[in-house]
Amino acid sequence: MTFAIAGHDPDRLHEVSAGMSTFAGARLVTLEDGAERGMRVIEVRSGGGLDFDVIVDRCGDIGRLACDGQTLSWHAAGGLRSPWLMDADGDAGQGFLRGYGGFLNTCGFDHIRQPDQDSALSDLPEELAQQCFPLHGKGAFQPSVIRGYGLNDDVETPYVFCEIECVQAISFGTTLRLRRRIETAVGSRKITVHDEVRNIGTVAATHMLLYHFNLGFPLVASGTELNMGDSAPIWHSAPHDALAPFVAPDREAQNLISVFKHEAVTAQVRVDNRSTNHGILFEYPSDQLPYCQLLRMQSSGIYGIGVEPCTAGGRTRQDARDTGDMIVLQPAQKRQYHLSISLTKPQTT
Repeated sequence: MTFAIAGHDPDRLHEVSAGMSTFAGARLVTLEDGAERGMRVIEVRSGGGLDFDVIVDRCGDIGRLACDGQTLSWHAAGGLRSPWLMDADGDAGQGFLRGYGGFLNTCGFDHIRQPDQDSALSDLPEELAQQCFPLHGKGAFQPSVIRGYGLNDDVETPYVFCEIECVQAISFGTTLRLRRRIETAVGSRKITVHDEVRNIGTVAATHMLLYHFNLGFPLVASGTELNMGDSAPIWHSAPHDALAPFVAPDREAQNLISVFKHEAVTAQVRVDNRSTNHGILFEYPSDQLPYCQLLRMQSSGIYGIGVEPCTAGGRTRQDARDTGDMIVLQPAQKRQYHLSISLTKPQTT
């Protein structure tokens, strides 16, 4: 399938312009100021109104996401903080929050959610036998190696891509590698993310993964609707209607979290704002990511929605073991994940 650019056949763009690369492509830049200084970013343009930044030095996360020039991602006041300024174990294990923000934060690769402790799986040195895990693990905010990026216009469906890899490792301990490929078809408003997490070490490693997608104003505003598809809630941080339409910012509002278990083969999560005509659809295989955590941030100044597909639904590592959700990767074993994100118009009722 080939998408039009400004209503024009991409194969004939050379007749009216310098060609496809005028409208779609990927550009590597380095940020040079403030807390973001030194981070490499691949700026991706689909040519269909979709623009986003892949943060090479943050696991290949996605920072700003925009459609038709309008930013739809949620951002924190601290900006897209560079990994060299991050201390995962700081702030009583809450150091993740110092850099949290942008459209996607990758959480893992061996732990997600609140700080926890656990015994090592293997016969490791005594000093590594008891492991401490900070909020959302130590795999977050990893500098990456670029494996490739650019515009491929020599195929039936031209596309823009970037591919990175990063490693979470500790000497004498576990070693997990993430390889990520992000693509968008020329002229489209859809992103695909293909991830592979492989144990490239010599000992077994636990593996947990959570994709922290962060949506902000104007996609998120009073009246924004949430739809979890064929999914059932299994946990709430406090009694509330997780799928109630969003309300205006309230200075007294508390963050509210829910966890849903997917029941369909393909999970679908939608967020729609009919007033602004913005919508987004997340799709992924439920056998890869059986759960989705939903974060409602309704406070003044901290206002947005977190859509968080994940491998485990419990709050602790022991919960994951008790429910059979804790993944253990032996040396050379791997897990793959495939997600698509489509910027759409709100779903009709």
